[in-house]
Amino acid sequence: MIERKKILIFGSKGMLGQALISELKNHQIIAPSVDKVDIVNKKVVQKEINKNKPDVIINCAALTNVDQCEDHIEEAQLVNGEAVNYVAEACEKIGALLIQISTDYVFDGEKEEGYEEEDSKNPINVYGHSKAIAEDFVQKICTRYYIARTAWLFGESKDNFVTKMIQLAEKGRPIRVVRDQRGCPTYTKDLARAIHQLILDEKPSGIYHITNSEPCTWYEFAAEIFLQKKLEVDLQPCTSEEFPRPAARPKNSVLLSTKFPPLRSWKEALKEYLGS
Repeated sequence: MIERKKILIFGSKGMLGQALISELKNHQIIAPSVDKVDIVNKKVVQKEINKNKPDVIINCAALTNVDQCEDHIEEAQLVNGEAVNYVAEACEKIGALLIQISTDYVFDGEKEEGYEEEDSKNPINVYGHSKAIAEDFVQKICTRYYIARTAWLFGESKDNFVTKMIQLAEKGRPIRVVRDQRGCPTYTKDLARAIHQLILDEKPSGIYHITNSEPCTWYEFAAEIFLQKKLEVDLQPCTSEEFPRPAARPKNSVLLSTKFPPLRSWKEALKEYLGS
């Protein structure tokens, strides 16, 4: 029988937060809204943690719009970085396990074979830099922690790459997608299940890379979406230089897992997500 734990989730309204609530439904879940607990308010955050004294804290709260972070540097550093310091300090005081959700964008993308857990961080955009700061806080402060790095999330939300591609396809116009950025699409349902397994297995503290398997480019990701949805689309590959964005993206941010069993192929996960 699974031991029922008290789990506090920050950022519970987001795509991953909702998947976690569903996955962890047999535990006691505390999921305060941002209206009740603003993660950048140190006193409020620590009061919430001290009041509930959870066994586990999962921090999904973040500013995840990579381009928006370039225009709101201070906000990104506060929400994604400094606020994690508040959470980590309160977590350590009550002896709880902290699970911090991190990203492939802490790397610069120059390593051709992809990145293992202990590779050096070198972010090339504000978002990646802010998440790297959060990782440093957790490792410096917490005795019991998991830093779960993941990438290219899709799930139950109107605002992810899969839904955006389908919406663009329905407009009937040509679609250009970059072919020179590689990563690992990840289904939030699979990620939530893996995080639950981390909790149950009580693995050693540290960094864990958790993504669906079989890396691809954004172009290949888009092509598979249209193939599974049986959509006729004028899909055109382009380079990052031909499709400039405010934030630089790593060319190869594939996360290699040496500590956690590989998850299923993202294509299989996509098929479940699309219900095809």
